[in-house]
Amino acid sequence: MIISCSAVLITNVFDHKCQNALRSLGDFAELLIFDSASGIQESDLKHPNAKIIPIPDEPITDFAFLRNEALRLTTQEWVFFLDSDEVLQPFSTAKLQKTLQTATASGFFCTRSDFFHGKQLHYGEAGKQKLIRLVRASATRFTGKIHEVAQVAGKVDQSELLVYHFSHESISEFIADVTKYATQLGNNRDFSLFELLVYPPAKFVYTYIFLLGFLDGYRGLSYALIMTLHSMTVRITAYEKNHA
Repeated sequence: MIISCSAVLITNVFDHKCQNALRSLGDFAELLIFDSASGIQESDLKHPNAKIIPIPDEPITDFAFLRNEALRLTTQEWVFFLDSDEVLQPFSTAKLQKTLQTATASGFFCTRSDFFHGKQLHYGEAGKQKLIRLVRASATRFTGKIHEVAQVAGKVDQSELLVYHFSHESISEFIADVTKYATQLGNNRDFSLFELLVYPPAKFVYTYIFLLGFLDGYRGLSYALIMTLHSMTVRITAYEKNHA
């Protein structure tokens, strides 16, 4: 079954996680891969309509620009975005075809659930995130260089699409990624002492207590603490930028 939809993936490494992501997109009519220094070749792919688009920027600093380029280059009306450390669950392809056939909206949320230290998280911030990943190309623009946001002209509905996120295989890798992206975010915002004092502890309480992150055991605690570190690093970086 070929799905009348383009799939888009952005990557800088052709590892086992990226290969799993690509395999989960095999039924799409078109596959666009924005590649930064991974060395991936079209001969590595088993998709008849795959196209690799080289990215000269390393590290990638403007994800919104790349997603907007994908919307411009696609040959399909609908576009599905997947990260290179995610996997679209197999039953979702049939759900996706049905969604497109009856669509009255211009965009759809999917549900994303994280795996951390080899186990799925069910609670906290990463247990069941709702993310806009399926959009009409002509009705969508992305804004924000890091943690980009889809701006969809028209209705956005919930879908039954499920994505598993295999982002971090160790706590040290998680901390390294979080601080890298937090630094990039902090360099693009103004400093607020109020935010520095209030947001990080509020982030922990919200994720670990109100979203029941403690029910995921030490994984939930680790996730809540590291995302609190992210919140703090963003604001400390903003302080350093504005007081250099």
